[in-house]
Amino acid sequence: MFHLLELNIAEHRLVMEVPSDTLYTWAARTFCAVPATSYTFASPIDLILSANVGYGQSFDGRPAQISCTAAFIQYWRSDFLIVVSLDYSEATIEAYDLLALNQALLTLYSALITYREWGLLVRATCWIEDGRVLMSADTSSPRPFMTNEKPFAHTLLSDEAALIKVSGDHLRAFNSPFRSGSLRNPLEIHLNGELDECLLNRPTLHSRRIRLSETEAVSRLRHLLAFQALDTHESAKTAAMCRAAVRAVPFYELQAPVPDAFLSQAHEHVYAESV
Repeated sequence: MFHLLELNIAEHRLVMEVPSDTLYTWAARTFCAVPATSYTFASPIDLILSANVGYGQSFDGRPAQISCTAAFIQYWRSDFLIVVSLDYSEATIEAYDLLALNQALLTLYSALITYREWGLLVRATCWIEDGRVLMSADTSSPRPFMTNEKPFAHTLLSDEAALIKVSGDHLRAFNSPFRSGSLRNPLEIHLNGELDECLLNRPTLHSRRIRLSETEAVSRLRHLLAFQALDTHESAKTAAMCRAAVRAVPFYELQAPVPDAFLSQAHEHVYAESV
């Protein structure tokens, strides 16, 4: 049975057609998708796509490839194939399984926001704490826990791929559906806030917090992108947005002996210097 669904991601509205109840249930759970109605089409749609599973084989470790024609762009790897119009308004996805479908949607959405120069998907945790929005690229401890492992008051915006809008000298973090250890609250899908700072954690023997130079921060941020643009023109867009991002908010390398301890040091200037 075919289902037509509405997905809301940040400021973008997507309509996705899926051919089974299984994919409908997955999309509703993972993306808080709801059945599309006449009201869905009363406002502009950013992207209309169809998605299915059963394509290819499991991921073989090789990165995605890209090819372009006069009518469309293709992204593919062993476990998915994306065909999208040149203006990123229509697309089809064929994926091996649900995991591959999620990765294909991340790739497609990242390409969309890059094409529009809207923002970045960053491999990072992002949360709201005491009215401040913070982002951390620590991969060994994706959950924002204190050193005593008691969770502090926070609202999680992402646990894997932070969704950041780059607008002039402001960065705004949105509630990301691209997660690995949690699900979005359907009542909070539009939650967002202006980003205050970015923390890049590195386990060391001593605790200190180092303000990164613009050059170093840009380099690290580009390596943290959830999907690296495969076209040189699009790569130039991501580079420009990364430069704008590091000029908008401070980036710190936060060094701590225990990976899970870094957030307890996030606002304590134990030792600071510029690099």
